[in-house]
Amino acid sequence: MNTTEFSNNYFSIIGKFLYIATNYEKTFRAYFTTIACKYFPHFNNIIPEFSEIELLDQNIDSLLKVYNEIYERCSKFSFNKIIQIYFDKIIYEVISDSYLKEKFIKAKNVRNYIAHELCNFDLEETEKDSFRDFLKNEMLEDVKVIIECTLIMENEINDFNKEPTVINLERQVEKICKWAIEIDD
Repeated sequence: MNTTEFSNNYFSIIGKFLYIATNYEKTFRAYFTTIACKYFPHFNNIIPEFSEIELLDQNIDSLLKVYNEIYERCSKFSFNKIIQIYFDKIIYEVISDSYLKEKFIKAKNVRNYIAHELCNFDLEETEKDSFRDFLKNEMLEDVKVIIECTLIMENEINDFNKEPTVINLERQVEKICKWAIEIDD
């Protein structure tokens, strides 16, 4: 295999990692909106942008109006704002398991690394065995955390929407990890 093929294979892996990180962001936005709806009106006291939203009564029309208003406001937040609100104010209210909190914080940091730093290397680096090992070992372990958190959030969203959830989380994580490092030889 020549240098270009090595580079192409590793950029393919990096591209898949970036897709996983982007999917995490998209899922995180939906998850944030879901928990804002699920725990309303508690969060309207925590999130200033929600302070004017009022639930007048418990009928379905009022709930839908509130959910739509929350959705509209959340859709205008930058990802950084959602992250800031979630990790500064909400995570401690929603997640009681400290291991899971640490996992969510690590996933956020890995997502940021993939989105902003992973491609900051010289092209010659892709020819080194250490780069391949880094992608397939260290980075894959970090990406696995993003995948786990994404699936946990998808399950929460599905549960809120009364839809089926992923039954075997570990198997789904392994399946996605296998796809992420698959390269054409």
